[in-house]
Amino acid sequence: MTSNHNPSIVGQAVTFTETTTPAAPGGGIPTGGVTFKDGATVLATMTLNASGQATFTTSTLTLGTHSITATYSGDANFAGSNSASLSQGVFAYGATAWIGLKNSDDQGTQFDLRAEVYRNGAIISSGESRCITGVTRNPDLAKEIAVALTAFTESLAAGDQLSVKFLTRVGTNPDGSKCSGPGGSHDNATGLRLYYDAATRPSRLAPNSGPSAPPSYFLDANGTTLLLNTTAPTGTTAKIEDSDGVKFTGGNPWKEIGSWGLTLP
Repeated sequence: MTSNHNPSIVGQAVTFTETTTPAAPGGGIPTGGVTFKDGATVLATMTLNASGQATFTTSTLTLGTHSITATYSGDANFAGSNSASLSQGVFAYGATAWIGLKNSDDQGTQFDLRAEVYRNGAIISSGESRCITGVTRNPDLAKEIAVALTAFTESLAAGDQLSVKFLTRVGTNPDGSKCSGPGGSHDNATGLRLYYDAATRPSRLAPNSGPSAPPSYFLDANGTTLLLNTTAPTGTTAKIEDSDGVKFTGGNPWKEIGSWGLTLP
């Protein structure tokens, strides 16, 4: 049995193909059905085609490692059989950013941080971290923020343009009200600073850990061009990107910090 994406990302369509052939020295093409299972759970029963193949496509595999098997039911001429188990890894991506203040006068302000993932210019995943406290102007005290992302709505392939964008605004609750508590009374701020491309500030788009995980994409830059790089940074001095000022009044719009991208090999 084969998988067209292994490992895959949560929400990504994966096609399993089982090819049934007679044992030597027999000949002919088997007919009948093949039942695909995830452990003991039946996924689907598919009919063999004229080439003796059965395929099954799913985008509902959950996070983790899945043991996929295929069982051939047999027909009038061929006995049933079981495939070897295929270990299918399924991962989820998250975004991580190291942040600080542009201006020390904004000490105590709460922020929201949003990450958006794009494939060929179309958004395929996003997530937010709300009411972030403890953000300071001191680069040595930059704060690491993890943003959980939704499942990718489209698969990634070689040649695709992958990009991740970070945005910020004044901290808000899910109902749109301003965050309470420390700094919750602040209506505006000069903006938010994002640190990246340093060994101690590896802002990135990365999968959860596990065997055979897809690559991580680290924020990088070549001059003024913002890039994603699969090589982890080793430098000691972080680069920075700043958002414009944020203001709660007027709809509290998101302000972009930066967008980093690469063409997938």
